[in-house]
Amino acid sequence: MNYNQPNHNRRDSNYYVKKNNPRQIPPFWLSKSRFYFLSIVVALVIFFFLWAIIQESGDKTPWITAGLITSILLLCAFFLREFVLRKTKYAYVVSKNNSEFSLSKRTSNGGNKSGKLALSLQQNSSFLNRIEKKSKQARKNNQLVEGHLEAFRLCEDYMNLTSKELKKAAVGSTKWGAIKNGRKRVRKVHKHHLISWAALESRRLTKEAKLKGTIAGKIETAQQANLVLESALSFYPEDSQLIDSIEAVSDFISSIKISHWIELAEKATFKGNYKRAISHYKDALFYLARETIGNIDKDQLAQKINKEIKHLRKLNN
Repeated sequence: MNYNQPNHNRRDSNYYVKKNNPRQIPPFWLSKSRFYFLSIVVALVIFFFLWAIIQESGDKTPWITAGLITSILLLCAFFLREFVLRKTKYAYVVSKNNSEFSLSKRTSNGGNKSGKLALSLQQNSSFLNRIEKKSKQARKNNQLVEGHLEAFRLCEDYMNLTSKELKKAAVGSTKWGAIKNGRKRVRKVHKHHLISWAALESRRLTKEAKLKGTIAGKIETAQQANLVLESALSFYPEDSQLIDSIEAVSDFISSIKISHWIELAEKATFKGNYKRAISHYKDALFYLARETIGNIDKDQLAQKINKEIKHLRKLNN
């Protein structure tokens, strides 16, 4: 997470991974602890307010009605955050990623807003040299995320600009041929650096997910890795490397959920709370049945968990 922002003077520095806002959290999103803290504070205010109003009406047990209404409000707050806002956040991040990858309005010079920029043969050659130079730098420092992302964006600039120029050039002309050949060369570079960036960034996020202290933190960070890969997949939807990487991260997320419940069951067993341990093992079986995990034998793990449940039931009786 602590890599340096590249030193450049390009007009577009809105990288997918930003130093000051790496997770691209929506402006309306509160952390879990803050949201629930504010919800409880608001609920308490409403509780005492309702208590006072109901008491004035002559009710001898105003706290029951006030408590019931407040409990319903808290449940609504839980549903709002865990289902509605979380879904909205996910949609926001995906939209943000796609918009940041959309470079159709950008050109290599960035100063022509009319869209009538003409690309000469010399400019085309110069642009290709810039791409080749940037690509060599990125390949030399192969583990630096920024280099691959810059090279990809430069390629995207060229492809967008030349797609318009190609339509205006006479078929078979020198300019048409130069642009055709240039696009063929750049397309390979474009794909290489996009996939290299996605691989490095998703790997970094996956490693970070493993270090998180909570299951929510692990899953959230791993989902960010999947968003990176899905952004790249939108350009190359049939790329097997990206598809396999997405499946691997999805397997990792599933294993986090299952391991979490197994760990809770083992802790409950150690404390002698066999009933709770059985409940946790059943939760593990639930996620094991619904999740797609390619790197483990689901049947073998299910048999092992069921064996533990059977053993705990004997101890609990």
